[in-house]
Amino acid sequence: MLPDILKEHCFTDINKTRRSDFIEAELSHVKDTIERVEKGHGWKSVDLCPLCGYKQSELELEKMGTVIVKCLQCDLRYSTKIPRNLDDIYKDKSYVLGTKTDDKDHFLYRRNRFGKERVKILEETCGPLKEKKLLDIGCGNGFFLDAAKDHFGCCVGIDASDDNREKAQRNTGLRIHSEPLDKIPDKEFDVITAFNVLEHVEHPLEFVRSACDLLRSGGYLFLYSPNFNSLSIKVLREYSFLVGGEHLTLFTRGSLEYLGKMLNLDIVFIKTYGLDIFDIISFQEYSEEGESLLLVKWANELQAIIDAANAADGLRVMFRKPL
Repeated sequence: MLPDILKEHCFTDINKTRRSDFIEAELSHVKDTIERVEKGHGWKSVDLCPLCGYKQSELELEKMGTVIVKCLQCDLRYSTKIPRNLDDIYKDKSYVLGTKTDDKDHFLYRRNRFGKERVKILEETCGPLKEKKLLDIGCGNGFFLDAAKDHFGCCVGIDASDDNREKAQRNTGLRIHSEPLDKIPDKEFDVITAFNVLEHVEHPLEFVRSACDLLRSGGYLFLYSPNFNSLSIKVLREYSFLVGGEHLTLFTRGSLEYLGKMLNLDIVFIKTYGLDIFDIISFQEYSEEGESLLLVKWANELQAIIDAANAADGLRVMFRKPL
C-alpha cells in the first residue's frame, strides 16, 4: 500500500515555491491586509451563511480580530466580517503574496510541477482535450495556461489584477480578459478552471453559477480551494495561512457536495493535496519550538500519506454540468 502511495505522489521542492520565512511573511501579509481595509472602506458584518443563507452557526476560531464560524446546515466556515470593498485588497499596489519572487525560474517550476499536473488530471477525467475550449478564472501570471495551451484547442484567461493580466499575456501570448464573468465575450467553454479563487469571493454560490452559465452542457468546472478539515488547519488553527485574511470562506468536502447539489452539478472528481507538513515545519521555525527532525526528513512521504487519506489542506473538485 505505502509503495503505491509514494509512487503516485508528486513530490514538491518547497525551496522553489516558498520563501524561507513563509509563516512570518504570511502573518505580516494578513496584518497589512487588515490595515488596508481599515484605511479604505472598512468592514461589513456577515450574519448569514454565504453559501446556503442559514443563520445558525457556531464559533470555530478567531484570528487577528476576525471571527470564523461554522454553518450548522452546510458545513461551510466563513468570516463574520469582510471588507466592504474587496478592491481595498486586490487593487492596492502593495498587494503581494508571501511566496517566492515571481521570476522566470519560479514561473517555470510552477508551470512544470503544478501546471502539467493539473492538465494531466483534466485529461484523465475529461478525456481528449485537443478539441476543447478552456477558460482559467483568476489565472495569475499564467503558469497553468502556459502548460495547458498545447493540449487544448483554445485557451482563454481572466484576472481582475492589471499586473497579473500583463504578466499572463506576456508569459503565454493568450487572450486575458478583465471583465466580470457575466460580461466576457467568450462563451460555451468545455472546461473552466478556478484555482484558489473560490475562497476569495463574497458570494461563492453566485460565482459558481456564473461560471456554469459559461459552460456547455456536459462541461467541466475544476476548482481548487483550501480544505478546512485538513491536518495543517487542525494543528495550526489561527496560525494557518489558509485561515483569515482575504480568505472569506473555507470549504470542506461536505460543503462542496452541498454546493454541487444546490446547482444540480455532478461531482466526477474530488481529492485533497497539500503542503501540510511543510506548513507545520514552518510554524515550528516561526514559534522557535524547534523543527521536528522526523517531519523534516520524511516530509514528502508523510504528505503523501495525508493526501491519500484525503486530509490535506487543498481540496480539488471537478463538477460536471448536466447534459
